[in-house]
Amino acid sequence: MNSTARLITWVRIWIPFVLGILRVDDGYAQAVSEHMQYEHPARTVTHDISLLQNTSIARVAVVHSSQTIARVADGERLVNQAVFHWELFLSGLQIPYVVLDDADLDRSIPRKLLVLVLPAVESISEKQQAHILDFVRSGGGIIASGRTGLYDENGWRGKGKFLRTIFGVEYLESLPAQPFGIFQTIENRSSLSAGIPPGFWLNLAPRMPTSAVQAGSAKSLGSVKTYEADDQTYFDDLTMMVMGSHGHGRFVWTGFLPQDIARKRSQQENYQRLMINALAHVSGSPTVLVARWPGGRGMALTIAALPSPGFDGRTYLANMGHLLTLIEEARVPASFYFASDEITTFPGLYRRAIESGSEIGLTADSDDLLIDSTVTNQTDRLSSAARSLRLSRAHGVYPPGGFLDGNTIRALDNVGAAYVVGTDARTSVPGILDWWEFVDFHDSFQSGSAETDEIMHFSEADMRMDEESGSKSKMGGHLSISTIPLATSFGIDFEAAYDHVKESGGHLVLPFYPEQFGRYSRASDNLRRTLEKALRDNTWITTASDALIWWRTRAKLNPILVSSGQNELHIILENSLDHSIHDVVLEVYLHRSIPSSIRVSSPARLLRTVDPAEDAADSIRIHIPDVKSGRNRIEISWQR
Repeated sequence: MNSTARLITWVRIWIPFVLGILRVDDGYAQAVSEHMQYEHPARTVTHDISLLQNTSIARVAVVHSSQTIARVADGERLVNQAVFHWELFLSGLQIPYVVLDDADLDRSIPRKLLVLVLPAVESISEKQQAHILDFVRSGGGIIASGRTGLYDENGWRGKGKFLRTIFGVEYLESLPAQPFGIFQTIENRSSLSAGIPPGFWLNLAPRMPTSAVQAGSAKSLGSVKTYEADDQTYFDDLTMMVMGSHGHGRFVWTGFLPQDIARKRSQQENYQRLMINALAHVSGSPTVLVARWPGGRGMALTIAALPSPGFDGRTYLANMGHLLTLIEEARVPASFYFASDEITTFPGLYRRAIESGSEIGLTADSDDLLIDSTVTNQTDRLSSAARSLRLSRAHGVYPPGGFLDGNTIRALDNVGAAYVVGTDARTSVPGILDWWEFVDFHDSFQSGSAETDEIMHFSEADMRMDEESGSKSKMGGHLSISTIPLATSFGIDFEAAYDHVKESGGHLVLPFYPEQFGRYSRASDNLRRTLEKALRDNTWITTASDALIWWRTRAKLNPILVSSGQNELHIILENSLDHSIHDVVLEVYLHRSIPSSIRVSSPARLLRTVDPAEDAADSIRIHIPDVKSGRNRIEISWQR
């Protein structure tokens, strides 16, 4: 796009914004993050930008649907908001685009276009549908949102014919209203979820009716989670996000609109990553990303032995011995979180846990709850437990009963904890401990106490995000605290939890409560079967600490697509650490059929033995045993 055209684009967006002509009642889209670009939506992901960005001709078109405005209730607000968000998004990414009206769809869609964006295009005629179908079958890409094509050009309901014909989904009528909002998870392991925390929950504003579908011939990218538990059964097996193909083209559809995404920064950034990935996917732009776990394994699994307050110590520890026998037989480690005043009276069990290769974490000095006591008291109890267990520092902590408050978090920082096991997580990987959600500063500021300076030390202004590492680093280089998510929503059905997390390629922490796991209990049988399945699947069974360390280490790898040609890719893999990283796998999505003969430069090699990604028909995996500090060059070439 030339400079004049780009200026016109910005004027089209910002003049209505400044003058208030275009109202966006649900709030404006957040500006594209300064750390997020089309070629690098996340540190561990890179796209080839040349197809959409390095061109004087716009390859992306956004449809502003006058038919929807005229024929659909509240259509003007829906359409104007959705188109506004897309224009702001594309302009922020510096991707040239044009805006089309429905009338332009009455003619054949120009072949120069690679991507057609249909935001809130609810009214579509038979002729327009035929042209859209011809466009995608001929190799074009579609990104659509909302109740696409639910009405014809006269405003009559088509009962989801367009959604069925183009996207292969079945639109569901009469679902319970969700007046307070709804969640959509991002679970599918594919290039669409690159750079997004596995299992991330998008928080969506209420939109009535809710546009949930049965995936049909399309591929679901996740599932619907309701705010109201009583409504969940209506949404089981439904989704608001699918991907698929027609002929030579591809599509991505979401039942929600861009303006529906919650304003929270993490929500906006991960939605934007999703849309950047969608642009690359449907336009056929090559994608390179660092696989989530070492060796390209499909997921990570940790067995966490957790005490429950108030149970008899002897019964509790007898069943702990049963768990040790189970992991010894399977030859895998676990993570044990001990209350020191109990385990120190059973030195044999403690030695067995260490000898099994397992991690020793903390609960506290006893199973009495930490919460509602001073930060000094909580720090002392954690420090006392660490000394009793002969730990140099409290690497991982499970607070008694899983309960924590603001003082617990400050105590964790005082004892140098790297992570805390949490029970309320919206992803299935190590994440950020939102400590400010637990702290009430009101009393301290009112009293002017000596702790005020310490509280100010924790102010958000002094925190900076370490992207993708699941941590926030405080000024002064203090050790950061992450949260390790615990699989609690599945109860003791470990097999169901395992299958669920496997879809997203996340980290599954299975809670082993000894009082529930007798030697012959159903829970123990369930755990044993899950372990057997994980071993067959080549799952990485490890401690919570090792999973966290890998997740943080992986975030220091930055792939860069130096060049791509018809028969080759040149990649720089940048390691920002001062030491080598071992057992790294790159996933390369060519977004076209995989050639028969592929060569990679040494010491990298083509990996064929691990569990493939979900849309692996157009992807390859490259194993690099040793990624040295600095820049590492990988060359991939092939013959067709």
